[in-house]
Amino acid sequence: MIIREALAKDAEKMIEYLKIVGGETENLTFGETGLPVTVEQEEKFLENVHDDKTSVHLIACKNGEIIGDGGLTGLPRRMCHRAELGISVRKNYWNCGIGSKIMEELIEYAKENGIDVS
Repeated sequence: MIIREALAKDAEKMIEYLKIVGGETENLTFGETGLPVTVEQEEKFLENVHDDKTSVHLIACKNGEIIGDGGLTGLPRRMCHRAELGISVRKNYWNCGIGSKIMEELIEYAKENGIDVS
């Protein structure tokens, strides 16, 4: 398994991944239909995240398949030292430490980019 930043080229796989995890849990804001976005919209989202120093979107991949993701979305203006956080992992990989590893990488990113981790 590798954890790396999600790029625009990952948009199609991200959309499919979100449909899968959306159907595996009731703990996300979306269901098995995923998010109502096109590949082009997801590409633009990932490009914007990549260009924002207070935001990052990571994916965990195994054998070319996305099995987990996590992201920080920086808040604007007076709250720019804060970020929203989200993590998901495919059900087949729950309790394998993948979410914890993604969290560690997000915390490290936050520390390196001026986001308060307290």
